[in-house]
Amino acid sequence: MVQSPASSNEDTRVTFGASIKENQQVLQEIHDITSLAFGTIAGILKLESTYGFLFFLITNILLNLCFIFTIGGFKKVKNYYNNLIADIFIIDISRCISSFTMMWCLVFALIDT
Repeated sequence: MVQSPASSNEDTRVTFGASIKENQQVLQEIHDITSLAFGTIAGILKLESTYGFLFFLITNILLNLCFIFTIGGFKKVKNYYNNLIADIFIIDISRCISSFTMMWCLVFALIDT
């Protein structure tokens, strides 16, 4: 992770756009890989309908919380991202759902036949 330069005054925060963008790309790669893995798990478990999407929702929230606490908590994450909720939880949600659903359906169909 690349940390944005911090100023001496805690109220004023200085951010560096390239660092923020790189941090978002790293998080996007983590989301891509884990969405495919969680979709594979949902297919192996033969989850259907609402249970599959609940599995996605729970695993995605847990992944993001683990990511935040790995960095050092909610206060420290603000040094790496502009908007905590939007950058970590919301921005890639459609991409994550589509990759999760693709692997879920594929593995479910392979296991079922």
